Amino acid sequence: MVFVLVGFVASIPAILGFSFAFYAATPKFRCKIPHFSNDTFEIQNQNHQTLVDKFIPILEEKSYTGIYEKCTIKSYINSSSNNFTLSKCNEWVFSKEYFESTLVTEV
Repeated sequence: MVFVLVGFVASIPAILGFSFAFYAATPKFRCKIPHFSNDTFEIQNQNHQTLVDKFIPILEEKSYTGIYEKCTIKSYINSSSNNFTLSKCNEWVFSKEYFESTLVTEV
C-alpha cells in the first residue's frame, strides 16, 4: 500500500509538467478587427479577408508569407481616407487549429 501511495505522489509532478503544454499553450493570434463582433482568426469569406488586410498590418520581415502583426492594429483617421496610425490593440482572436481554448486564450 505504501508503494502505491509513494508512486501516486511521485507521478503528480510529471502529470502537472506535461499538462502545462496543453492548458498554457499559445496558439497563433492577431488583433481583433474593431467593431466586427464575429471576427475569428480563420478567414471566413472574401469580405473578412478584406477587413483583415485593411486593419491588420503584415510583418515586414515576413511579408511574403502573409503573417500578420500580433499586437498592432491600423487606426484610420476617417473611413474615407487611407491615412492611418499604428496602435496597440487590446483584444485578440486566436486560432482554434490545435486547441479550442487554453489558459492564454481565456485570460
